[in-house]
Amino acid sequence: MNITNNFNLPESIVNVLSKGHRPIANRFSASDIINPPWMRILRERNYDRIEQDVSDMLWMLLGSSVHYILEGGSPDNALAEEKMIVDLDGFTIVCIPDLWQNKEITDWKITSVYSFLLGDKPEWEKQLNIYKWMYGKHGFETEKLTINAILRDWQKSKTLTDPKYPKIAFHSVDIPVWNDAYTEKVIRDWIAEMDMPVPCSDEARWARPTTWAVMREGRKTALRVFDTWEKAIEFTSELPFKKQCEIVKRKGEYIRCQSYCNVAPFCSANPYREVKAA
Repeated sequence: MNITNNFNLPESIVNVLSKGHRPIANRFSASDIINPPWMRILRERNYDRIEQDVSDMLWMLLGSSVHYILEGGSPDNALAEEKMIVDLDGFTIVCIPDLWQNKEITDWKITSVYSFLLGDKPEWEKQLNIYKWMYGKHGFETEKLTINAILRDWQKSKTLTDPKYPKIAFHSVDIPVWNDAYTEKVIRDWIAEMDMPVPCSDEARWARPTTWAVMREGRKTALRVFDTWEKAIEFTSELPFKKQCEIVKRKGEYIRCQSYCNVAPFCSANPYREVKAA
């Protein structure tokens, strides 16, 4: 992987964030398994050609710092940052959970308030249940899964006007606990897909569908936004000021492909590939 420094960030930051890990065939982390197999396949094939700027990795620095500090404050009777390895039919599964204590796995996340308001992320649920499955393979039973989230963009002023806004920059979330047999099936299915390469699903690509916005002259925001042209037409035709309106198509996007996938330049299914290459 080639790490760039297009914004001339300090050398100490560059040195820390440049420590990448080349993928090893048939060795997968929990982080691999919570992402589409297609991304891991492209990473293996193109590792030496991937380019990423350190400016896009700054949140990783914050996350690593918080994990390092909290590891030092872990309770004496807990397992903190223990490397877990499980062999599954010749494949190696490896992970380093944040904390196991009293049959509970706790994972720390540095995330945005927006992510908190959306609720549980499916990848978080999968990740913690993989940890549970791995601890079970080593004889440690787990009954509870928890995410402790530090909200990096929290603003105290918004607590005064929005009753749904988190009251402090911290939130703890209980994660649904899976049966270990189901978790193992999820892992096996993911590994099987490595032998049958299929591009990422729309959900995995964070697809934003095409919509049609009804705009009125002199107004910056849409009157209504519809998922079909026909619904937008029907709504507009009933407006007393319809002659002052127009329907604007907002083309759908694949947010992950566009901005959050470092193997996107090598993906044949990436609709922005030619644009990025230019």
